[in-house]
Amino acid sequence: MRNFDDKLLDCYRELYARATPSADFDELMANASIGDDGRKIIDFMNYELEHGEFMKILNKYCRSVPKIYRQRFENTILLGCSPKCKEL
Repeated sequence: MRNFDDKLLDCYRELYARATPSADFDELMANASIGDDGRKIIDFMNYELEHGEFMKILNKYCRSVPKIYRQRFENTILLGCSPKCKEL
């Protein structure tokens, strides 16, 4: 589903834009090294976002995804290369 992938990218873009330090996700992707398995490697542990802000952004994008795909969307973001969460 093309729209699904677009929403994933938009969510990652916003997460990284609001992370500390702030980053351009498209630039991170363009400059990422390639692992042995052929995947791009983003050093997501260098970026952090307050947990509440992270969840607010995630929920905003989850609501825009058809209900049947929401769990998949959430899992992809949570288990993917999103910035790490920090508690205040």
